[in-house]
Amino acid sequence: MSMMTPKSYLKYYSSALFIFLLISVVLNYYVDPAYIFDNVHEENIAKLLAEGNHVANIPANINDRSLQSAYINQIKSNQILM
Repeated sequence: MSMMTPKSYLKYYSSALFIFLLISVVLNYYVDPAYIFDNVHEENIAKLLAEGNHVANIPANINDRSLQSAYINQIKSNQILM
């Protein structure tokens, strides 16, 4: 039986740690539980605002700049912006 040296332990565990971190980053990007990489909420809220509806109970982690951009894209060109 061959014994593992400290260098081989370090190589093994660092590779395992790298793979674990890579899997968690990729999984969090595709699942996106905080909706950081996907602005579906902002587009839906902007659509409701452009139709003249009131919107309440907005999530706390909403991106205001993305919401404003989506709202500007949703409104008709003859409306006045303040």
